[in-house]
Amino acid sequence: MNGKVDKDEKWGHIVVAYEYDELKDIIYANMGWGPGSTHANLNDILKYELSDYWSIDFVSEFTAQCTNNYYFTDLSVTYSPFQNITFNTLSPSEYGFPESYGGLTSTINSFVYLPSSRYHTFVQTKRMRTGFIEEECINLSPKKTGAGTAFLEYIFPKEISKISVDLSFWSANENVYSFNSEYKIEYYIDGTTNPICAVNLWTDVSLPKDRTRPLNVMVSFPNSVRKFRFYASSTGNSDRNKGRLSVFDMTVYY
Repeated sequence: MNGKVDKDEKWGHIVVAYEYDELKDIIYANMGWGPGSTHANLNDILKYELSDYWSIDFVSEFTAQCTNNYYFTDLSVTYSPFQNITFNTLSPSEYGFPESYGGLTSTINSFVYLPSSRYHTFVQTKRMRTGFIEEECINLSPKKTGAGTAFLEYIFPKEISKISVDLSFWSANENVYSFNSEYKIEYYIDGTTNPICAVNLWTDVSLPKDRTRPLNVMVSFPNSVRKFRFYASSTGNSDRNKGRLSVFDMTVYY
C-alpha cells in the first residue's frame, strides 16, 4: 500500500500484507519497522486517514471469504479502512471564495476542487450572499436591506450518504431569531427541484453564537442524494451584513 502525504500526515509507507483472519476481518502485515512489527494488525495501525493510491488487492490464491473492507480503488477520496468508509474533507480556505458576499440577490456559480495528488474531484456550487470572510469561515448573510436570502448549494458528482460540519453564528449580535428567520440544511433527491429539510438549525440543534466554538452537526441523507445546501432567510432590514451563519470544516461521506 502507498500512503499519500497530505496536510495531516507527513509520511507514506509500503508494507507486505500476508495473513487474513476471516472471523475477525483483519489483515496482518509486516510493517518493516523491526522486531514486533512483523505481524501487525492493520486495524490498529491504520487508524489514519488514507487517500489517493492506497490499495490492497486480493489475488486468486487468496481463498478466504473476505469482506472487501480493505479494498480501495477510488483515488479521489480519503479512506478509513478500520471503519470501511470513504470521504472528502473541505475547509473554508479550499473553496476559493472571495471575501465578499456578492450582490444582494445575484447568484454565483463556481467549482470547488478537492485536492488529490493524481486528479481532482470537483464539486459544483451555487451561492447567494455567501463569502469567505476574514479568512476564518464561509459566511451566509441574508439580513441586509434589499437581500433577505442567502444560500450555499453543493452538487457532487456521486451520491453522498452524510455530512459532518462545524457551524455557528458569526457573533451574538446577528439580530435573527426563530420567529423572524429560517436557517436550514436542505437536500434534493436526485432529479428533483424541491428541497427537503434535513435539519432545522433553530429547532433541531442549538447553534452557538461564539464562532470560536462551533457545533458539529451530523446530517444523514437518503439514497440518491448528490445535492444539498445551507439556507438562510430573514427580513432584509439591516444596513450591515447580519444574520451570518458560519460554516467551518466539513466532511462528506459516500
